[in-house]
Amino acid sequence: MIGKQIKGTGFRGCLNYVLGKKDAALIGGTMCGQTPEELAAEFAIARQLRPNLKVAVFHATLSVASTEKLEDSEENDQRWLAIAAGYMKTMGFDNNQYTVVKHSDTKHDHIHIVASRIRLDGSVVDDSWDYYKSQETIRQLEQDYNLKIVAPSWEKDKRAQTTGEHRNLQSKGNKSVRVQLQDLIDEVTQDNPTMPEFVERLQQQGPEVQVRLTRTGFSKGISYNLDGVALSGTQLGKACPN
Repeated sequence: MIGKQIKGTGFRGCLNYVLGKKDAALIGGTMCGQTPEELAAEFAIARQLRPNLKVAVFHATLSVASTEKLEDSEENDQRWLAIAAGYMKTMGFDNNQYTVVKHSDTKHDHIHIVASRIRLDGSVVDDSWDYYKSQETIRQLEQDYNLKIVAPSWEKDKRAQTTGEHRNLQSKGNKSVRVQLQDLIDEVTQDNPTMPEFVERLQQQGPEVQVRLTRTGFSKGISYNLDGVALSGTQLGKACPN
């Protein structure tokens, strides 16, 4: 199973996207709303508990292999809801609003989970190391539901960690700036945004992005800066815009 996450500031745009797709079906969650308007209004109620929190939206996609779609649609929906509930609980969303939408527009059966990082008691789900928490959670769900292990194709296109980066992660739990940028770029590109959308989303997460243009206005390269470390797109791998 493949899982991706992206964090954002606005619920309405995210809900318009996931519910606006052809054959999108809202199959469950912890909310009452059925439309983007109703759900956004419902999310806004909890958001009042933390009005100064900018990045309140958590958007995850979970996708299984093309051979693992169950024939009975109701049984398939119930399995997806159980997987979504297990995923959210393990990721720390134990008292949060979230809605689950299933898409059938690709050969891979998949769901979108749109959630509020604000718990109903006013606390906020910690989003540090969420990529690694997600991968561990997915591996466990694959075992629990007897799902095939599906490696995301973008992982093959990333520049692999150096020996030093791997040792530093193992000994201190610290990701290098290069690995942090790779993870952030993966999060914000899961729905193939336009270049302006990509730059805006990534800068909301902290990195600085500089797009170099030719005289005729075409992009000739992108550079990234995080914590004072500047890297070009080619240094991150061909899966990252460069």
